[in-house]
Amino acid sequence: MTANLNNIFLENYQGIVDKLCEEHNLPHHDVFFSYRLSRVLGRVCMTKTKTFIVATGETKNVMTYKIILNLKFIALNNFDAILEVIRHELAHTKAGAKNNHNAIFKKVCREMGNTNPMGVTTLHTSIGKYVYECPVCGKTITRSKSLRRPHSCLCAGGDRYNDKYRFVCINKLINTYLKQFKKYVKKKYNVNLNEVFTITKLRNL
Repeated sequence: MTANLNNIFLENYQGIVDKLCEEHNLPHHDVFFSYRLSRVLGRVCMTKTKTFIVATGETKNVMTYKIILNLKFIALNNFDAILEVIRHELAHTKAGAKNNHNAIFKKVCREMGNTNPMGVTTLHTSIGKYVYECPVCGKTITRSKSLRRPHSCLCAGGDRYNDKYRFVCINKLINTYLKQFKKYVKKKYNVNLNEVFTITKLRNL
């Protein structure tokens, strides 16, 4: 299924990435899609490969670049959110591997057009087990795993953490009851509610 979807999306997104690479003087990046990415929205891979040069008869190390996008994220989000992720990944190449999410990377990310270098303004990656809410603006985010460290909402402004805007988990108790209910339905009716929830979510897009 991933291969078929790759063929559908590849032409459009490859053209977008090629245009951004041309605008910002970046090398060519091949675009791929994957279901396996769960904790990240995208990833850029820079690898050295030994290539034989026919004209000179020498073997040289050639850098190859590729962007891997989370296919679930592509399916559940709008184009603006996807474009932010693509710019973010290309900024990794432009800033260099040593500048990983530091001040230099954030500056490059802004130059490429992202107002928030470290996140996406509107995000719905999946139906997560954990729902977090901003106590100020009420924005909610979903995660398949609980957040390991505190995160503040984008409405705080800036890139630094602000405890006043810290996301609060609002469904710990709900998750406990939901887990028990899923087991009950699975045992009595042999129905997997996770699959039902996923199908319903995709149909409502």
